[in-house]
Amino acid sequence: GARWVLPVASRPIRDGAVAVEGTRIAGVGTRAELEERFPSTSVEDFGEAVILPGFVNCHAHLELTAMRGFLEAEESDFFAWLRKITIARRDHMTPEDIEATIRDQLARTGARVIFTDLPAGSATIAARRIVKDDPGLVLVSGVNLATLLDFVFNTELSPTDAARAAAERGKASLIVVGR
Repeated sequence: GARWVLPVASRPIRDGAVAVEGTRIAGVGTRAELEERFPSTSVEDFGEAVILPGFVNCHAHLELTAMRGFLEAEESDFFAWLRKITIARRDHMTPEDIEATIRDQLARTGARVIFTDLPAGSATIAARRIVKDDPGLVLVSGVNLATLLDFVFNTELSPTDAARAAAERGKASLIVVGR
């Protein structure tokens, strides 16, 4: 167990734990929940640590979800993947494609906050147009990992307010667009 567990697909878990059986993750939840589900399992306490999946690429491109199924053959070779995505994006994706794909992902996921890394990047430019059309969206650009973790760990505020709080703490490098 540890102070935090970041399951990636759901909200952070305070005082969380991961149950492992052999080489398989058998459960993720609060330490109390997993001690009840797996009473005979030995517990290793990592204290004030964060447990998160290893080798997760926290860098995502909403606009690239239009290429779902296009890159699977290269997913085990990062440089081959990077070459293929760079060429495909340059040769086949228009600014309108990028904006449409981000809009689709926002509608599909219900997300109300968009984080981007490059303030002048194509995804940020598309996101700025989207935020203009939807006063309930917030764009935070210039994001680094520390700022993103500030947002993820803020469980007491709404996502919009948590994004604004994270932006305030990292404001030297961030641009916030939205209401």
